[in-house]
Amino acid sequence: TFDVEAMNIFTLHETDKLTLGGNVRSVIFKYRNGEPSADETFIGTDQKLFGSFIQNEWRPIQEFIFTAGFRFDLQSVNAKLPDGSQEPMRLNYSPRASAVFLPHPDHSFRIGGGLAFRNPAFMETDLRMAIVPKGAKALRVYAPQPGATIITQPLSAVGIDFNGNQKLDNEKIL
Repeated sequence: TFDVEAMNIFTLHETDKLTLGGNVRSVIFKYRNGEPSADETFIGTDQKLFGSFIQNEWRPIQEFIFTAGFRFDLQSVNAKLPDGSQEPMRLNYSPRASAVFLPHPDHSFRIGGGLAFRNPAFMETDLRMAIVPKGAKALRVYAPQPGATIITQPLSAVGIDFNGNQKLDNEKIL
């Protein structure tokens, strides 16, 4: 996993600031394909997130601050859907705005609104895990690559089957 972020603030005027920024994040999930062996092969999948934003802060007088911004995010998961097609990229946007009133140096009132989201994690969308009962051979975790399996030890007295949902959409917050 790696994450890189960059941001810069530009002073357009003594009452106006513009902030620009972005980030790149990559999560790589590697796993053993099948039972342990001398010639172990590891396969995997990865998730890439790209984001950028712009925000403007305007302070026309000392007692008022107005802020407006927009964020754009793109999520790419290198995974195959059950029909063999590539999982689609997810595109998100998050506009927001706020106003702050500062009637006294020790007091402020803020009103704001916007949209936000949370991308589903790889574990929520692309992983299938079957926990087998104690005494059974092993825990099997199936990843999106056809025929790929992760083998570990049994963890539970009962069998449980978890399935990721590749059609799971982003959580949206207003």
